[in-house]
Amino acid sequence: MRFADDDYDRIQLLLRAGVFSVLNVLTFIENQYINMCYEIITKWITSHPMQQV
Repeated sequence: MRFADDDYDRIQLLLRAGVFSVLNVLTFIENQYINMCYEIITKWITSHPMQQV
């Protein structure tokens, strides 16, 4: 019975580590995407100054 508990703990740790790394990758991609969008928007604004406000 103790062996099953150890396996369960190990599986839980693996799942937690997997979820954590996936979240890290997602936040990294999200940050890259936000930075890219921000650069595109600022470039567009600087190249298309809005006179009519």
